Amino acid sequence: MNATYSVEAKIQNFMTLRDTSADFVAGAAQLEGIGGASSSRLSQAFRGRPLPAETAVPLAKLVDDVEAYCASMHPVPIALRNPVVIMELVNNFRKRREKQSRPVPFAVIFIGPALFKQIVSGRVETTTDFQECCAFKDVLVASATARLLNDMGQVGVRFTTITNEFRAPETFVSKLSDVGFESN
Repeated sequence: MNATYSVEAKIQNFMTLRDTSADFVAGAAQLEGIGGASSSRLSQAFRGRPLPAETAVPLAKLVDDVEAYCASMHPVPIALRNPVVIMELVNNFRKRREKQSRPVPFAVIFIGPALFKQIVSGRVETTTDFQECCAFKDVLVASATARLLNDMGQVGVRFTTITNEFRAPETFVSKLSDVGFESN
């Protein structure tokens, strides 16, 4: 008998809940380059001959990924019959999921309706693009910059934290001198 939390039990559970077969799981494993997961070998595993770790570990991840894809499509039922079609969909789902990681928050300064970009030769530059504007790692630096811009006579200066835009953290500013302010 399989242990409650074994990979073999996990696969059997998945097949029962998703109304699919060992042939589907074996086909998906083959497409993913997972060796030792043929239909006959899975059948042996379900009867008590455990899968080796080099098969079990990637197979468990595969089952998790297919299940996550199916769950993401709820309430649309997914027919797990053709592993070629399903694995293409699962691989696209994996790519989207990787891209959809949470954005890293950053602070920006608005000058009226525009975003502060930098100071060049004493002139304040603005933009309307969150990818081009000055993105502050620390809200305290953004606050200090906003005060300086206000003291320079800029109108409508305010700062805020942006949490819904993707921007590479290596583009964040941490010092006033990074955007054109001269240190005294």
